[in-house]
Amino acid sequence: MKKLTAIVSLVISANILSASASEPANADTSKPTPAQWTDISLFHINRLDAKNSTPLIWFNHENGDYFLEARINFDWSNTAGLFLGKTFSRSKKFWITPKLGMLFAGRSSDGYNGFSPEFNFGGNIGSFEYFTMNQHTIAVDDKPDFVYQYTEARFKCLHNHLAICYAIQFYKEQRAGAEW
Repeated sequence: MKKLTAIVSLVISANILSASASEPANADTSKPTPAQWTDISLFHINRLDAKNSTPLIWFNHENGDYFLEARINFDWSNTAGLFLGKTFSRSKKFWITPKLGMLFAGRSSDGYNGFSPEFNFGGNIGSFEYFTMNQHTIAVDDKPDFVYQYTEARFKCLHNHLAICYAIQFYKEQRAGAEW
């Protein structure tokens, strides 16, 4: 998993460098351009039920309407994920990004191998922002399928210097014979 983390980090760095170098110095900024952003998030997770802690690396890149996401240890321990998607309705009030991803554990026996359809949606109406991530993951080995959802609602106040935020997560494993 350490080699995989190093490889993903190198790919992310190369992507950021090539994106910053692709903008010409004399670019016409008066014309509207499609959305383009890159986000790299690094977290350190100390799980209550495990002896070891793990890094969580999350990389998002959107260019126009197309979305690329790479993440390590987000969906499952010792697991990397790669997601591709397309964003629709680029208005500030509402947007939606359906994605399709693959999770892979490499040689790790406690990792997860599977496929994951997912969609994110959100928006911004005045001082109110909302976002939700909905994921259904289907295993290709002996691990359970699972459903995950993260929802966040935020109200910005004091001239955008303070925000009141509510967030909730939902995770449910789907096992053979289990009822919802």
